[in-house]
Amino acid sequence: MGESPKSARLRQLTTLSDDPLAVVRFFTVTVFNNKIYKYARIFSLVCQLLLSLVSVYFFVSVSEADFIFTFLATFLSIIAVVIFNCCFLWMEKALNKLDEEILSKSWTVNGTTRQTGRKILKECTYATYVVVFNSALGVFAGFVLYPVGIEQEYHFPIYFFRKCTPDFHYVFEFLYFLTFPVSAYLMCNLVNFVTYYSHHVVTQIRLGKDTIDTVCSGYEDRDDNELYNSEEYQSTIRERLRFLIIRQSDFLRFDRLCADLALKLLPCLSAAIVLSALSYIFFIDADFGYWYYFQNFVWWLTVTTTGVILIQCGQYMEDESGSLMSTLYHIRWLSFSEINKKTLLVLMSMSRVPFKLNLTHTLSINYTLGMRIVIYFYCFIAIFPVLNEK
Repeated sequence: MGESPKSARLRQLTTLSDDPLAVVRFFTVTVFNNKIYKYARIFSLVCQLLLSLVSVYFFVSVSEADFIFTFLATFLSIIAVVIFNCCFLWMEKALNKLDEEILSKSWTVNGTTRQTGRKILKECTYATYVVVFNSALGVFAGFVLYPVGIEQEYHFPIYFFRKCTPDFHYVFEFLYFLTFPVSAYLMCNLVNFVTYYSHHVVTQIRLGKDTIDTVCSGYEDRDDNELYNSEEYQSTIRERLRFLIIRQSDFLRFDRLCADLALKLLPCLSAAIVLSALSYIFFIDADFGYWYYFQNFVWWLTVTTTGVILIQCGQYMEDESGSLMSTLYHIRWLSFSEINKKTLLVLMSMSRVPFKLNLTHTLSINYTLGMRIVIYFYCFIAIFPVLNEK
């Protein structure tokens, strides 16, 4: 019996030609690899790095506690940006390799059922809106969070420009101002990349589940006993299961590549996030005027948005990967030969490996981690004013 058109796609692995996440990829990969933005990132890194070294020199040469504590918070924020920038420059080739894997080892959405395709396109549209909003918010926050008014008295780069280059300080301050939106987009692009990766994984899992449903297609009207003794049927099932195992193997290798990348980035990015949070908490009870309250609102909105997106993407991918096994349970395995049953068990054992955004071997990005972060952060906020008074 010949194969139905629906099951024929089991035999062909195609390159992703019609990417429903094309806009997401544009903001995440295309803009990030653009030469102009790359030069802007390098310029920002050089400026921030030089200012950090000058700050350290002044801290050591002046050696006064009041002077150091006046500029310490903004110094920590600059160091955080430097770490972020260095991380992405260091891992740029690995990120591009991961993107190439996504494009070369992904099924096109065109070959799936209408219901699955509609659901995938709906989720990808949501991801597109999320990435566009997050990118716009990040750049906007970069402009808004530039210090103004009395805040400038606590910002060492501005102090340095006005003290050491009084005739040209406006030029240097403007160039320094331009590094803010560049750095802000760099930071929010981490969340964009997680969104891009997680939705691709979920899309491929949905396509895989839809393909698993067609393993026995074309033979629905025949009895299990008859199929068990049919050499043609067993040969067809063997080829289809073999294809799915090869597909799952490629998928697991792709996930391993992402996991290794995350584990390499984790220490540096964690340090940058902690330094950035400390620089903010240092001024949590300061009163710099009405504009400072607006800056606080934008800071909180940006942090909350990126945090929620990150946690949601991790949990979304984890939940969807867990549903892969339930689809395999519905395969008509009673009609399989012994060798095909063993092959199915191999596929099931490979499918049991969860797809997670692992931070460590035991900790992953999900709702549990999100609740821990919220609890610890608010505990610290609660005791910080008391410690500050002492």
